[in-house]
Amino acid sequence: MEKPTIQLPDTWLEHLKEEFNQDYMIKLKSKLLELKKNKIIFYPPGKQIFNAFNLTPLDKVKVVILGQDPYHGPGQAHGLSFSVPENIKPPPSLLNIYKELQDDLKKEVNYNNGNFQNPSHIKSLVGIFLQTKLSQLSVMNWKILFSYYGVRLLNQRKR
Repeated sequence: MEKPTIQLPDTWLEHLKEEFNQDYMIKLKSKLLELKKNKIIFYPPGKQIFNAFNLTPLDKVKVVILGQDPYHGPGQAHGLSFSVPENIKPPPSLLNIYKELQDDLKKEVNYNNGNFQNPSHIKSLVGIFLQTKLSQLSVMNWKILFSYYGVRLLNQRKR
């Protein structure tokens, strides 16, 4: 078995390494390498595709938000669902989420900060979705399969 080349913390890699050897992940890796070779921009950048896993050790996950990393402009997507890096104006979809949070929870929300990396802003996110300038990648279903596996793994943990 080929060693996965993905960089993840040991807490995740220990449980996910076999999943990276699945056919759909091998096809995804091949497609991403092809895009990179052909200088086709995709978002988030390669090192941030699994950003949520790198930011949150498996044993620290408290909340999971499944969703796309839908932002496709330069500097917007960084591997966390609905999040944008600091100093990037929150897009309308995120502002709508903030409005609903404020209405539902009756708490002040900082509409100027769309970065979910800070645990004090929003805790423990897992968002692993990839968007390209070309619309969707031709490798279909990887998001569903990998997300299902990740959620199943979280549900099996001892608490």
